[in-house]
Amino acid sequence: MSDSDPSFYVGYEDRAAPGIARFLKTRILLLLFAMPVMLGGIAFAQKGFIPSVFEFGVEREFVGWLSMEPVPALVSLRPGNTAHCGAISRYPLVSFGKFGADAQVASYADQLVRLRGTLVHVDDQTMIELASEGVELAESGSVPRPASEVESLGLHRFEGEIVDSKCYYGVMNPGSGKVHRGCAARCISGGVPPSFLVRDEDGGRVTMLLVDSEGRSLGSRVLDRVGRPVSVAGEVLRYDDLLVLKADPSAIERLSR
Repeated sequence: MSDSDPSFYVGYEDRAAPGIARFLKTRILLLLFAMPVMLGGIAFAQKGFIPSVFEFGVEREFVGWLSMEPVPALVSLRPGNTAHCGAISRYPLVSFGKFGADAQVASYADQLVRLRGTLVHVDDQTMIELASEGVELAESGSVPRPASEVESLGLHRFEGEIVDSKCYYGVMNPGSGKVHRGCAARCISGGVPPSFLVRDEDGGRVTMLLVDSEGRSLGSRVLDRVGRPVSVAGEVLRYDDLLVLKADPSAIERLSR
């Protein structure tokens, strides 16, 4: 076979034989067209991130009354027309990192305070992550005390997932599911209030802060069930615009699925 035979090709020659060149060109073109389709299919198959927001690096100032029940929260009157949404806002409070705000705000309970912190919000729920020196007494009488209401919505049983409220509200995304289980357990053990997440068949979401039947923090008593499918039986209460589920830890059962 002569060196000029076009059917013969070795890697150090300047060009491939026509048949090999056509073969490579066809396969490369197929790959170029197939890859966007494959990537699109993978992306479509993934669960979308929920529209949550953590205003990282943005500190705001808030004035309101400090409530410790059922979890630390800032209670304030909403401005403007509130006929469609209620007159009072209740913002759960957490501290920086994987910690609840109890130690930072307990001495200000039932007092008018001025806070500095960062908003975390998902759907119609909003939380404040306090700055390290973000709490002080406000001028007495400068803001009227809201007439808060607590309404029982009855006893119910739900299936869903225990999440840590801080991450789920927006500090992490996704802030739920198996991939977030370890982080959620650490946050809850550090004092971040757990929430109970319920999803319906149409993809709708409802979250309720989760406390025990006496209204106290569940803390380490539910760590073995965080981030897993569970069934919960308890009483649902509405604290102003905040839903709370009271449940005995023994009424929180892991599901087999």
